[in-house]
Amino acid sequence: MIGGLAFLFSAPLFGNLPQKRALIVTVGRYGPQTGWDDIHSENDLPLVREAARELGIPDSNVQVLQDEAATFQLIVQALEELRSGARPGDFIYFHFSGHGQQKRDADGDEADGFDEALVPYDSPMRFSPSYQGERLLTDDYLREWIQALRPVLGPEGGLFITLDACHSGTATRGTGFRRGTTIPMAEEGYWRSIRLQGNCLVEQTWEDGPVRLPNWAPCIVFSASQGNQLNWEYTPPGSDQTCGPLSYALNKGLRDAGTAPTFRTLFDEVKQVMSLIAPYQQPEAEGDLDSPLFDR
Repeated sequence: MIGGLAFLFSAPLFGNLPQKRALIVTVGRYGPQTGWDDIHSENDLPLVREAARELGIPDSNVQVLQDEAATFQLIVQALEELRSGARPGDFIYFHFSGHGQQKRDADGDEADGFDEALVPYDSPMRFSPSYQGERLLTDDYLREWIQALRPVLGPEGGLFITLDACHSGTATRGTGFRRGTTIPMAEEGYWRSIRLQGNCLVEQTWEDGPVRLPNWAPCIVFSASQGNQLNWEYTPPGSDQTCGPLSYALNKGLRDAGTAPTFRTLFDEVKQVMSLIAPYQQPEAEGDLDSPLFDR
């Protein structure tokens, strides 16, 4: 989406102090030719900014990419700058609010034949001869980014990722606005051919990879829904501010998590809130859940 975080804020013997930084991406108004419905990701921004503060990240270290500033190229550029600028002991937080979509699996690592993907501002919804999902932010790309970043951060650093988008979806239940589509980025008949060929490997996740090595930073990923579910927006009682359920639950969970929480206790708080506000989906957590969150 952290073990050793008890040392996260200690200064190294030489060099600069470890930094805490965040990249927040919210896309609610997609490009006019993409075919995506508008959603309310802009209302997630204050919730996630406050969550970043709860994580100890100063406002000056938070980068925001919103709507037309959240193209595929600009998101990848910001992620790569986070990686290239990272130092041992740093803590990095990445959040995405927007649509999610399945994409034709490129390398046979998905049991269902589809990669999960986040949808930037400029990625069209439908597969065509001229566009086959090249501007989708796939789980394969994020997995490579995570695995390149973790050894840079080192065991005293940490990486936390929250994704308030569906990975894909087959669910059709629910009310209000949904973040994602049941339309995959694949040619017609692709799923049928995959089933007949039977050539898929094990299902991968955002954080999947080798067992964490001693010099790797711990990594945690919270996702708003399972890979076969849509993500339904939520409007709190008495409010006209519709928002993403994970952003809302994370904000509340961080404020209620207590003085010495682990990521597992934080996720338990998130899961409890989401069971009430988003009952048609199940949030997921991956990574080093039993590690301490941080000293607050």
